[in-house]
Amino acid sequence: MSAQLSTQLAALGMHWAGAQLDDIVALATKHRWGAIELLSHVAEQEAKERARRSMERRHARAKLGRFGAMAE
Repeated sequence: MSAQLSTQLAALGMHWAGAQLDDIVALATKHRWGAIELLSHVAEQEAKERARRSMERRHARAKLGRFGAMAE
């Protein structure tokens, strides 16, 4: 069932949550989170991951390459 849920989350654009589903469930169980805490954690982490991927895409599109020292 978790494989199916992971696939569904990824299809909804929640790639981080889909990939980390088992770890999320284990963390929620360990901390005895309710639905609100669990969803809050997923939303926060998903937003962070989306921001990271967005930055990577923009950097790749900019084709800046490596930065060198000003003396060079």
